[in-house]
Amino acid sequence: MRIGLGTVFQNPHDARPDHEVCANELRLTDLAEPLGFDSVWGIEHHFTDDNMCPDVLQFLTYVAGPPGACSSARWW
Repeated sequence: MRIGLGTVFQNPHDARPDHEVCANELRLTDLAEPLGFDSVWGIEHHFTDDNMCPDVLQFLTYVAGPPGACSSARWW
């Protein structure tokens, strides 16, 4: 079985500053492989405030770029 980490960059009701939400999602993404996840998934929502990641493909290139990064970054 393969387990992936889904990132959503959500900030319901503006509970935290946006930069804190983004920093936390990137921190969790960096921990994905050391914690045993096989992939990182990006979620894209258009025309809603549900997702603060403006470009999922660019985010996934960040995930796939560093040495030791998860072997697959998936975007559906």
